[in-house]
Amino acid sequence: MTLKHFTRTAPLFLMVAIGIAASAALFTTVQHLERARAKARFLQVADQRLDAVRVKVSCALCTVNLFRSYFSASPKSAFDRRGFKTFVAPALAKQGCIRALEWIPRVTRKERPRYERLARTDGVRNFAFRQRTANGVMAVAGPRDQYFPVFYVEPLAGNEPAVGFDLASEQVHLAALNKARDTGELTATAPVELVLDKSRQLGMLVFVPVYRSPQANSISARRESFVGFALGVFRIGDLVSTMDMDSKS
Repeated sequence: MTLKHFTRTAPLFLMVAIGIAASAALFTTVQHLERARAKARFLQVADQRLDAVRVKVSCALCTVNLFRSYFSASPKSAFDRRGFKTFVAPALAKQGCIRALEWIPRVTRKERPRYERLARTDGVRNFAFRQRTANGVMAVAGPRDQYFPVFYVEPLAGNEPAVGFDLASEQVHLAALNKARDTGELTATAPVELVLDKSRQLGMLVFVPVYRSPQANSISARRESFVGFALGVFRIGDLVSTMDMDSKS
């Protein structure tokens, strides 16, 4: 190739090189923009999903608090299994993230036989206060000064094995129970394996204390007036799946 010919073709090579460089730069820029857009979209969707979860949890917690009002406003003698079912049915139908709503009375050792007889009279066959053994098997609860059994639970279908389970038999539950009783505030457990969940998914229990006197404003007064807990059971997987369904709608 002569110098003259090279001189004539050099601008062409230069233009091609510049074009390739420009294309590469443009591709890199577009790629960065696409990544930025994807990241922004991801953050937007994540925020939307978190907001959806916050709203659902807030509504569910309000439901548990409303549920407490049912027991606070009723005399202890008026608590009724059928009335409980009727009261909580609309909330369960509306709040899909609530696994169950339960009534957990405080029962002394002396009161235990009466509660067990009452449940059997209500049609709960072979009802007894129970606890989980070290092997994970449910067995009759041993003697204690007080019990916190699952006395009412809705929906009952699928939750039958939980009826009679003494929450005071497990330290994680008992710590949350005592905290809720003494503070008068809604208290949640750390994620725990639910008694009934065969898939071994984690859940969360939310306790709201119920008192005979709404004016109980000290620890001693709360302990004296305390009658039991309204309990909401949440499965973490249900929250996530509900969140996914909302994002697709």
